Amino acid sequence: WMYGIQVDEEKFGMNRDQLRRVLADHGIETRTFFIPMHCQPVYWEAFKGQRYSVAEQLCRDGLYLPSATSLSLSEIEFVAEVIREACPNL
Repeated sequence: WMYGIQVDEEKFGMNRDQLRRVLADHGIETRTFFIPMHCQPVYWEAFKGQRYSVAEQLCRDGLYLPSATSLSLSEIEFVAEVIREACPNL
C-alpha cells in the first residue's frame, strides 16, 4: 500500500528533507511518515512525559515514496535512479 524508506543521513549523505527536495526537483512526490500518536496534541495528556524513541526516529527519518498501483516500471526505475544519483554511497 505504501512504500516507506528510512533515510539514514550517514548512509545517504543527506537527511530526509534534503532527499525530499532532490526528488521534488525531479517531479517526484513524497510524504513524510506519520506523526506518532504521543506527539499529536489530542493525545498529549494521555502520553504526558512519555517518549517513544523508535516512533520519533521513524517520524524524523521516514519517507514514503510513490506507490500508486498505476506506476509504470519506467516511473519506478526513474525514482530509483534519482535516489541512486543523489546518494551514490548506497
